[in-house]
Amino acid sequence: MNLASVATDLGRALGAIPGLRVLPFDADMVPAPAAILGYPDVNFDATYGRGKDRWTFPVAIVVGRANDRASYAAVGKYLAGSGTYSVKAAIDDYTEATSYDSATVTAGEVDETTYGDIAHIAALFEVDVIGQGAT
Repeated sequence: MNLASVATDLGRALGAIPGLRVLPFDADMVPAPAAILGYPDVNFDATYGRGKDRWTFPVAIVVGRANDRASYAAVGKYLAGSGTYSVKAAIDDYTEATSYDSATVTAGEVDETTYGDIAHIAALFEVDVIGQGAT
């Protein structure tokens, strides 16, 4: 798999969520709501003979400032298992990826995170990506 290509495909999947901006991993300022894709943990040889690799990407959906009551209310729609704003549905159901075989949201949580010296509420996800190992 190619890091830039996988990130592009995941960004396109997330971009289908209405109103959600997809930002580069190194964004200093975050205009919420926004998705930020982090760098993956890479596990080689998920199958024998370099057939498949497994990468786990962190994805943060920043919904707003930590001191804003609306942020707490807004984060739930991204954590839903299905629906228009569901991160799981957007990634799991994305069928146009060309850089990997499958992507599955395996975990999620809510936490406070800081971007540009501002504390935000974010839904944090783990995305398990499986694709071609040998190129």
